[in-house]
Amino acid sequence: MCRHVFMRKELLNSLIKNSCEKLPAESCGFLLGNIQSRCYEVLSFIPVPNISKQSQTHFTMDPAVSIPILTNATHSILGIYHSHPTAAAEPSSLDTSTLWHTFPLYGIISLQNADRPHMQFYEIKKAAPISFNKLSFESD
Repeated sequence: MCRHVFMRKELLNSLIKNSCEKLPAESCGFLLGNIQSRCYEVLSFIPVPNISKQSQTHFTMDPAVSIPILTNATHSILGIYHSHPTAAAEPSSLDTSTLWHTFPLYGIISLQNADRPHMQFYEIKKAAPISFNKLSFESD
């Protein structure tokens, strides 16, 4: 069982740049790619507007944008991502109570250290008890 995530460095930089452009709000969107034996290869991302009224500490994906993405059979959605503008790349209590747990990947980008943004991926399992597993990650 692989449980590893791979993303090209250029794509990671593009995702971080997009998230920085949304500050002070959290960014959010979908991660697209391939999965084989629980090894994940992130090939692209689709940003979705955050329509939360508390967008600096929470994200709500705009349904008008996300539903067409979710229903498009040509997209191979691995999971979602969002940023933490002032917190670590670790799941918050809101993150662990998400309804997005049915996707294999849950990516969090920490922007709390502007000079060193950090991304981490998780699998969130909604079974009693709720748990999350940190996955190994690399970019070239």
